[in-house]
Amino acid sequence: MKDVNLDILDKYYLMRFVEENILNLLDKKRGPSNNDRIDVQVEMLKKLLNILATYEDNNKKKHRFIFDVDSIGEVSDGSHSFDDLYWHRMMLFAVICNSYKDRAWKSRLHHDGTMYEDYFIVGIDTPEGQYTYHYHDDWWDKFDVKALIRAPEYDGHQPEDIERLFSLLEKNEDE
Repeated sequence: MKDVNLDILDKYYLMRFVEENILNLLDKKRGPSNNDRIDVQVEMLKKLLNILATYEDNNKKKHRFIFDVDSIGEVSDGSHSFDDLYWHRMMLFAVICNSYKDRAWKSRLHHDGTMYEDYFIVGIDTPEGQYTYHYHDDWWDKFDVKALIRAPEYDGHQPEDIERLFSLLEKNEDE
């Protein structure tokens, strides 16, 4: 048998596939028959998942994806969990917004009056257009920017438009 070298993305997708099969098996387990066989299959898949979860970076340093968690926010690459990364993103966006207070805003309502329960939207108007995020109400005070009754109308920006933030650094011709 030949060794197969999988890159990290291949491993990630294979792990997701294995994880999905574990969930499907656990779903089938709700029925009265086959429980012992399903338990064995689930344990085998969990072992495979643990093998796949180990990967080496370009410097041959070993890392592990961590999936044995209570919530998706605890999923980790061995260095940071999703919760860590979302916290870091919020803190960095707060620094940007608080540094450009004349361009930044926050609101508990979208322009059409809707909002996700217990969330607010915060945004910044860059020379290239808006960029926004939604955050839990707990973090409202992290953003020391003007509060609007309703957010400006959404301009259709997408995650890949994050590079709009660089336009904040460009000097205006008037300056």
